[in-house]
Amino acid sequence: MKRTMRFLRADDLPEFRRMRRALWPDCEDHEADALLAASAARSVVVVHPRGNGGLGGFAEMGLRPWAEGCSTTPVAYLEGLWVDPDLRRSGVAGDLVQVAEAWARARGLTEMASDFLPANDASRAFHAAAGFDEVEEPVAARKALGPAPVGLPPADPGAGVSVPVRGGSARVRPVVPADWDAVWAVFHEVVALGDTYAYPPDTTRVDALTTWIDAAHATWVAEMDGRVVGTYFIKANQPGQGAHVCNAGYMVAAAARGRGLGQAMCAHSLDVARELGYTAMQYNLVVSTNEGAIRVWERMGFATVGRLPGAFRHPELGPVDALVMYRAL
Repeated sequence: MKRTMRFLRADDLPEFRRMRRALWPDCEDHEADALLAASAARSVVVVHPRGNGGLGGFAEMGLRPWAEGCSTTPVAYLEGLWVDPDLRRSGVAGDLVQVAEAWARARGLTEMASDFLPANDASRAFHAAAGFDEVEEPVAARKALGPAPVGLPPADPGAGVSVPVRGGSARVRPVVPADWDAVWAVFHEVVALGDTYAYPPDTTRVDALTTWIDAAHATWVAEMDGRVVGTYFIKANQPGQGAHVCNAGYMVAAAARGRGLGQAMCAHSLDVARELGYTAMQYNLVVSTNEGAIRVWERMGFATVGRLPGAFRHPELGPVDALVMYRAL
């Protein structure tokens, strides 16, 4: 019997929330909703549709900048796998993982990792049958990713968009592992100056990518002439009761500044934030001496709602104020 596997859609969300709660009773619905919009950027959800319009299972795959027990960077991580009880031992779980693996291969990943509780013999047997080798915790299983099987659905559910900048246009699209060197180069160039972000100027590559990609709900890059010259992320500003307000960060390479790319990424991020279900966006630490950025954020509808005296240590000016800026979506 041929089974259908496909990527998560908006009309799947009620069923997807149900299955995630069955797997993780403490998970929140907004986390499931965020995965729909963020899937092309840093994760993917594969589902098994049933004839009654419901879903029979899902596999959730994410990118991690690193994982203990693995030899490559980054790693495709099987974050969650769930199949309804009446469909277990039918091959649905294996098919879900196959499609998720194909998505990982399309992004240039060569290794996959997963985990399970030591006492879960059924999960141990499934991982072994799926080609995983058991290793030390906290990564309990890993496998090399070989060529993709024939006949699987398209491996890339995301697409970029063109945004206007002075003198032309830029393409904004979800980040993929092949971009990570370029994202690191932009991040390092901006942060090493120490005058706009609070990240330590000597932030390492692993820490940078963990912060900018792995900890975000969505990360995007901006290309000009085929080169990544900008990037932004969106994440919840606070957990739990504050998770409806998002935070965002933007970086543009020095060679691409002066063309309005920061404003273009901001405009794009507002649309993405709405799709993710956020109701407002807040910038927590806008350095008061970064006057160009402040003008851009004001043009984009942000208001200064707070001033933090001496909250930022500028490398040349010493302690300077920082602004808290906010707008509804």
